[in-house]
Amino acid sequence: MEKSAVRSSLCFLPPVYCSVMCNKDMRKPSRNMPPYEPTNDPLGITSWLFIIGLLSVFAYLIWQEPWLLVIAPMVFSVSYFDNKRRIKKLAILLDERKEYSLCEFSRSFERHKVDTWIIRAVYEQIQEYVSFLDVKLPLKATDDIFELLEIDSEEFDIDILEEVSQRTGRSMENAERNPFYGKVQTLEDLVLYFNEQPLS
Repeated sequence: MEKSAVRSSLCFLPPVYCSVMCNKDMRKPSRNMPPYEPTNDPLGITSWLFIIGLLSVFAYLIWQEPWLLVIAPMVFSVSYFDNKRRIKKLAILLDERKEYSLCEFSRSFERHKVDTWIIRAVYEQIQEYVSFLDVKLPLKATDDIFELLEIDSEEFDIDILEEVSQRTGRSMENAERNPFYGKVQTLEDLVLYFNEQPLS
């Protein structure tokens, strides 16, 4: 059995067995995995300059084309009602999944072949993006990331991939060689994608 497979399987054993069988080169159980830490201050100087720049452009456009003042409220209204629709949709899913948890999600994967750090990181980081009113939505491996959960593709590419990569220690280099590259649609695909990436 490969060393990576041994690491994955031990994470599912009771703590007493892990403490005896795991040596210093093996990972800790996934429940002890550190949280994601942003590499940059999200509201640093660059971010504030970007926000000020956007506001300046918006103010200039309003000054040049006052009729945009009529369009702006309409745009905000559409965004508000769309967000309300999405929350209602997620609330229905939440009601249907009261008995689901990370445990059920984990059972969707072969414990001896998939790194449990990846399973937990994908579950927790995606869950952050579909939480509403401080309620966390239980997830299924078959959930479509973009259709069912409605996660923005840019947020997925820029934020979620980075978060999972950091937490799991999986490199994003040579991603185009990954058999799941360009084919990630469900949470299961995302887990298997990172499982193919090497440890950094």
